[in-house]
Amino acid sequence: MRDGSYDLPVAGRRPPAAEFMKPVWIIDDDRSIRWVFEKALTRENIAFKTFVSAQEALAALNTETPQVMVSDIRMPGESGLELLQRAKALHPNLPVIIMTAYSDLESAVSAFRAAPTNTCPSRSTWIMRWN
Repeated sequence: MRDGSYDLPVAGRRPPAAEFMKPVWIIDDDRSIRWVFEKALTRENIAFKTFVSAQEALAALNTETPQVMVSDIRMPGESGLELLQRAKALHPNLPVIIMTAYSDLESAVSAFRAAPTNTCPSRSTWIMRWN
């Protein structure tokens, strides 16, 4: 519970995820996409922060680290791929999910190539395509 009185699991109820993990970061210049994530994460009681640009997320990344970063690939200013590269330089094991509404294979391949392969046994970058 939010008041800290939660000690043991209660049958049929799971503890709030926000008590056990860092927030999920959503980076997207499209307000409607951020809104969908906000509603879904709130419903599941998962802590989150939203950012409208890669620059905002990078500024916050200097002082805190998310559980996972979910970013659009195409945004004004720095792209999601540039964010991915800079975030991985600061935090090589940070899981990153790159989203795109475009069927741009070249961008998807670039995202996978931007992810370091020598930092952990499994890839820590994923691509989601909205249909």
